[in-house]
Amino acid sequence: MSEKEITASRTIDAPADTLFSVLSNPERHAELDGSGLVQSDDKSDRITAVGQMFTMNMHWEKMGRDYKTDNHVVGFDENKLLAWETAPHGQQPPGWQWVWELEPQGPDSTKVSVTYDWSSVTDKDVLKQISFPAIPQEDLESSLGNLASAVSQVQRVSTVNRTGFWASRSNPVRFTTDPASRALPGKQVRHLPLSQQLIRVHERTNLLMDTWRSPKSRGSCPQGRGPLLVRRGVACEK
Repeated sequence: MSEKEITASRTIDAPADTLFSVLSNPERHAELDGSGLVQSDDKSDRITAVGQMFTMNMHWEKMGRDYKTDNHVVGFDENKLLAWETAPHGQQPPGWQWVWELEPQGPDSTKVSVTYDWSSVTDKDVLKQISFPAIPQEDLESSLGNLASAVSQVQRVSTVNRTGFWASRSNPVRFTTDPASRALPGKQVRHLPLSQQLIRVHERTNLLMDTWRSPKSRGSCPQGRGPLLVRRGVACEK
């Protein structure tokens, strides 16, 4: 590591493709960012190649205002590397970049490194304006922790989809599509018609908020007994 870059590394219990899927989605970057500067993406597409650009909505207390950045993708190797140079919105990159590297340590374990590199910044005005590193080492480490939490959430979604298990905040409950089935101890359920098929699971919330084919499905449960996720339909708490 040179005097013009900082790096943080961590081994995360997840395969490289799962990690890369999260990192390559700018919509997820706000929840990954350990600095608190990134607020949201600005309708950006998934990163798939060098040459793409994605725009982020930012806020920096030192600047005292909101602003946007354009991020130019300069490195892409699927499931291995992702890098971009950041620039003020509508301007060319001044020279600092972010690099994510993934090194598989086994089928379900990956060493992840994130590097903040400002070695290409040569503009004297920029160097006077910004005291590098603008982002400290601990923020990079926080980003790695946030990534670990994010992929853990994705893996929970995958487990629900494969097994039909729904882990609620208090009770893990197993459902089937058999109307005579009963939940594991702690909860019982009654089944709704299978026409109310689950068509999308929103991976970004801890409760896995869902959307069903029938618009009435959300209102089908008595007040205070919200719909629960099942593999092929929905069920109400009882």
